[in-house]
Amino acid sequence: MKTKDVFAEKILHAYADLDGLTDKECAAAGLKKDQCAALGSVLSDEAKDRGGFISEKERGFLKYKGFSDNFVYALAGRFGTRAIEARVSYLNRVIPNSDLPSKASIEAIEIVDAIQFRTGIYTSETAWALVDAMKDNDENVSAEAAKVFHRCPKKILRSDARKFTDAMIELLGSGSETVRLFSAYALREIGPAAKKAIPALLKTMIDDGSRWVRQDSAKALGSIGKPAFPGLLKVVSLENGYDADTRVFAVQALIHMGLKSKRTVPTLVDVIKTDPSSEVRKLAVMALGDIGPSAASVSVPILIYALKDKERNVRWQAADALEDLGHAARDAVPELIEAFNNDERVRARAAGALGAMGPAAKGALPHLRKFKKENPYNDDLLRIIDGAINRIDVGGVVLLDIEI
Repeated sequence: MKTKDVFAEKILHAYADLDGLTDKECAAAGLKKDQCAALGSVLSDEAKDRGGFISEKERGFLKYKGFSDNFVYALAGRFGTRAIEARVSYLNRVIPNSDLPSKASIEAIEIVDAIQFRTGIYTSETAWALVDAMKDNDENVSAEAAKVFHRCPKKILRSDARKFTDAMIELLGSGSETVRLFSAYALREIGPAAKKAIPALLKTMIDDGSRWVRQDSAKALGSIGKPAFPGLLKVVSLENGYDADTRVFAVQALIHMGLKSKRTVPTLVDVIKTDPSSEVRKLAVMALGDIGPSAASVSVPILIYALKDKERNVRWQAADALEDLGHAARDAVPELIEAFNNDERVRARAAGALGAMGPAAKGALPHLRKFKKENPYNDDLLRIIDGAINRIDVGGVVLLDIEI
């Protein structure tokens, strides 16, 4: 840090009176007489009454007088806990003051954001000041506050989870898309302690006019976990009449939840068989594969069924899920061989799935070797086939398949 910047930090910490500075101190800081006068005007009693807050105009004035950006930013409040407390105090006075222009509120929010970013110090007081700002009638103010609030660490949100959850539930009804988006994000960060928000999040996921808000609401439900499970299953079920996008979000929430429960299997099986949306079917296949080998007796037959889906993305996902299941999906070997031979769009993934099953897929070796012989120039696919052949031949150890 330059000498000037060190000097600026000292001023910021102590709010020193420039009249008390010695010539030696000024010289050590590399300050000229007019620069001292500029600093004096910025650090006047009026500025101190504002919590040391320095306006954009004042920052420009100091730069004009030859101070570096780092020096000016230091004075603008990017150094020290004491500076943060002063700026938060200022922010708390600015936000509810309807007599002040919105620009003052936005500038104060930006300064607090700069302080937090530079110092890495976040406080509960700052978070609550920003929550108040998110309720502002001026959408420019509320949106700016929401953007800064979303950087608030989860440990602060979780330290007062009940109150922050209540505040975010209220803000899910905001007229600002940005505020709703980052309110859902905050509930996602709070996690299981935000279970009170489940009804509001379900409603937002279903009804909100913004796709992004709906998607983040789904992720928040997934982060909350088990308590959100029944509501999500109802949304996924086709008989309840929700649109395809909503069903997609609900399945994504179940995936985000980290599915390990067999309770989801019947619903997912029904979705794969009956849902008219290929995206919903694909995600249901993914979710089924994520449950793992514990549900293989039920999941493998429906994944085999999905290998013949009319949409390529569903078939590809089914082969991918079978690959993840490995040896537990050995009953799918005949169908995977068929997919490898006849489905060009799924061929590579089918080869990978066969390789994952090891010696249980020995029946696939003639087909893999035949394709390799007849198509010697498809390098990417041949690498996958070589890997599959070796895993099948030696029980999972990948070697180079070299013919001598």
